[in-house]
Amino acid sequence: MRCACALAILVVAAAPSRATPRLYGAGTDAIGAASSGLFWTSEAGIAGGATWSPSQNHAFMVGVDSPPATIDALTGAGLRDSFVTAGQPNGERFAGFAQPDANRHGFTYSPAEGVRWLPRPNDFGDAFVADMSSDGRRIVGTGNLQAVLWDDSRGIVELGDLRDLTPGEQPWSFGAGISADGSVLVGKARNEFDQFEAFRWSAESGMVGLGTLLAPGAPGAYSEASKVSADGSTIVGWTSGDLGMTPFIWTEAAGMMPVGTLAGFQGPPAHLDFEFEMDVSGDGSIVVGTGFATEGAFIFSRAIGLQSLEGYLSIRGLDLGGWHLISASGISEDGRIVVGTGTNPAGVFEGYLVIIPEPATAVLAMLGLAILSRYRRATE
Repeated sequence: MRCACALAILVVAAAPSRATPRLYGAGTDAIGAASSGLFWTSEAGIAGGATWSPSQNHAFMVGVDSPPATIDALTGAGLRDSFVTAGQPNGERFAGFAQPDANRHGFTYSPAEGVRWLPRPNDFGDAFVADMSSDGRRIVGTGNLQAVLWDDSRGIVELGDLRDLTPGEQPWSFGAGISADGSVLVGKARNEFDQFEAFRWSAESGMVGLGTLLAPGAPGAYSEASKVSADGSTIVGWTSGDLGMTPFIWTEAAGMMPVGTLAGFQGPPAHLDFEFEMDVSGDGSIVVGTGFATEGAFIFSRAIGLQSLEGYLSIRGLDLGGWHLISASGISEDGRIVVGTGTNPAGVFEGYLVIIPEPATAVLAMLGLAILSRYRRATE
């Protein structure tokens, strides 16, 4: 599970459009925090994440031109060991989980409603929130080791897993992503081979496995779906293949497709919990994620292929100034904003937000030439 314990909100003021990306640090010094990270972002540049320190962990909000204010101070909710994992595209409502007692509980927060705790299946075990629909009324996550949907109109919906369960047998699945209208959910679940497999769920189809790049039931076969596009047609995640773990894109027409490899890039090892962040833009055209090697965060689109995020930003003209972008956890619906965690010039873990303006045609042409040149050097 990600080591993250509090919420951060970063508001980026509007600036004139230009082709060079801009990078903002989320800060690390609010309420004595030692480090921070960002995990989701809205199109408006409101981003949520976590700050943590050895002595205290508190949810907080911060703007570029305003001091931090803890949610505890605003609501008195007492969000111990809490952080946010999802929000509406307009940033008006967001969700996460906290530990108000011996267990973790999902919650939503908005200035109008305050903190609202989400129920757990059978009121037992831990609950984790992963993603939220555009209207903020449907939330996907995990409760008591089972993927669940929290629906304002239907209550909690338990999704089961991919096996034919006998009465009383415990499902084992994790919910991770939801479409804009809340009709399509994705995650991973145990299958008939007792392996984790990525799934797509809808009320019409139920839970359907997406397979892996290896043969069904093959040793080491594994996949997990991390997020889904706004219309539910494009799913991104991780899968095992002949070269180890690799990010994938799934569509109904093409099935599961690997997105390629980077020099020095390796995917994460298979794991029971979602700790390897990955996200996709609303139209499914841009994917960001984390590679656990020297390359760190990555970005992918059909126009540029798979690139390290640092390399892509450098080609676009951004001087990173000593930053190393370790993870890319979230991307806005319009694909212009990427958030994650890196090390700042002082070597401290800090959340970052990058605004990537849409490049002009000339910039795209130069970018393509630069990528082609790098590819040629790598293959010579």
